Amino acid sequence: MGKDEKSKSPDGKAQTGTRGEKGHGRMRRQTKFTGISPAVWRECWERDGGICRHCGKGGVLQACHFVSRARGGMGITTNLVMLCPECHREMDQGDGKEIKREMREYLQSLYPLWSEENQKYTKGTGR
Repeated sequence: MGKDEKSKSPDGKAQTGTRGEKGHGRMRRQTKFTGISPAVWRECWERDGGICRHCGKGGVLQACHFVSRARGGMGITTNLVMLCPECHREMDQGDGKEIKREMREYLQSLYPLWSEENQKYTKGTGR
């Protein structure tokens, strides 16, 4: 299977495979907990003023997980911040420490009871 091709898992659900990246071709699947619904994306976009929270650019934006999907980060407003593609790439593939620190401070300012642990999916709890 080539880069970004879709296949089906043994249970019949669609998966997107990525080869040649971290994970050495293992399949990654978005779950209903880590995926971002259109309603959540829109709520984050409106909350963040339609700009990248790091550089301030408008235009094309992506919802960036503070706690990554790979670490069980859920697709919920308290775990997402809008970033432009360049800042999102820096966050995920570059150093990203400054962006991560800014994201944490921003989310804590919006949600006083915010904690990193509460952004992770915990099997059996339904969140």
